[in-house]
Amino acid sequence: MRGQPVNGLKRIARNTFVVFLSRVIEVGSGFIIMMVLCRYLSPGPFGEYAFITAVVLAFQPLINLELNTILIRDMSRDPENIDWLLGTGLILKLLLIFGFIIGICLIGSMLAVHATLKIALGIAAFSEVFQQIYWVFNTVFFARERMEYETWCSLIYRIITVGGIAVLGLTGEAYSESLIGVVAVFGILAAGNFFRAVISTGIVLRKFGVRIVWNGWLRMRGLLNQSWLIGIATFFTGLSFRVDVYVLKVIHGPEQISMFHVPHMLVLQTQIFAVALVTALFPTFSRLGGKGIPGEQFRIARIVSVRILTIVGLLLAAGMALFSEIIVLVIGGDEFLASARSLRILSWCIPVLFLNYLSTNLLTSLKRQNVLIIGAAFSLLVNLILDLLLIPGFKAEGAAWATLIAYSLQLVIALVFLRLREGRSLELTSSILLPFALTLTIVSICLFAGGSGVGIYPVRAISIGMLVILLFVMQPAKVRESIRGIIRGRLPRSGF
Repeated sequence: MRGQPVNGLKRIARNTFVVFLSRVIEVGSGFIIMMVLCRYLSPGPFGEYAFITAVVLAFQPLINLELNTILIRDMSRDPENIDWLLGTGLILKLLLIFGFIIGICLIGSMLAVHATLKIALGIAAFSEVFQQIYWVFNTVFFARERMEYETWCSLIYRIITVGGIAVLGLTGEAYSESLIGVVAVFGILAAGNFFRAVISTGIVLRKFGVRIVWNGWLRMRGLLNQSWLIGIATFFTGLSFRVDVYVLKVIHGPEQISMFHVPHMLVLQTQIFAVALVTALFPTFSRLGGKGIPGEQFRIARIVSVRILTIVGLLLAAGMALFSEIIVLVIGGDEFLASARSLRILSWCIPVLFLNYLSTNLLTSLKRQNVLIIGAAFSLLVNLILDLLLIPGFKAEGAAWATLIAYSLQLVIALVFLRLREGRSLELTSSILLPFALTLTIVSICLFAGGSGVGIYPVRAISIGMLVILLFVMQPAKVRESIRGIIRGRLPRSGF
């Protein structure tokens, strides 16, 4: 049953809202989990938890290879062949998972850590396996533009994980100073991913009537040829996210990992809006990109998306920079207050990461995902060099500066390739540079000339309100109309 397509603009607006709701559930529950863990685990065990997470997630791009992005793109363009695309993608994923398990076993045998942490590593690896299987079936929800099922799966996953970790925080205080608490946390996360994978599989096979059809090695090789370069690029990007943790572990130990990991995770969690908008638009980008030659409609979609993500990213960055101490106190408590300085630096990564995510999907929709490896590899190299230079003297704050510089360089490279592919100006001065300069100026004035004490926060809140108005007013009429439409839950007729 294919169903009748709804109006394009309403479909995009609806799916943006649904995906955004899913990400709100993810991020909201993620904040709750982080708050519980920061109070349940002391900075030492929390740092070990962050280290194990960083080890497992370093492999994630190599298991995923951004296969879900390729599958969504191809299913959107060729809905009649969803059965064999799903089946071939699933077989390829299982082969990648087999290699992942071997890699984790080798890493575990080489890590000079406590045996309890090796158990935690094994459980975290199984959690990742269940998540990868879920992601394959999740592609059908996006290709069919039925994102509400992804929202329901996320809700169930978060009920299990938030509930489990909340119970652990209330009843497991005896283990909060030990590594057993870390093992328990990964066990709860693995249970959530397992049930999410089972439920999504059932929905795809029974409700959607999609079959798992093996279409031969040639088809699988075709998928692999499209995805392996973007997978390696994402691997480099993922290492850029986590290389700071590895260097901090070697030079300063788990407590400094905590001082970096908490603000970094807060920044990464803010990507919900970018993920929601871009994920909902990706099938549209893929159709408008045609055979890799962008037209006028693609350009309009790109312009509006860049400007909206820039505005939202800058407002979030300003908020985190101006209220960093309050945010850290709420999330982590007094023991993590020193990480507020790192959060103030890392907050500026938010608009950069928003635009990086958009650029990655734009290039993928134009079948230029192969160039992403260049920016990702260069970003990783720069991040590692800066870590080795800055972390010995500046600890977590040095890692924050290295991360901000590396992410920014990756964005510059992606925009250069997008400019070459489109063959026309991207209008970056008006859409990115001027709003960024305005926001940085207002935030700098508030930080350096705002005084001290509780009374500064109302002034900073007013400053952000003024910034909202200024950023909105300086946008073209089409962008303002699109923003109003998104706020009302629909896109304007003049949109894309």
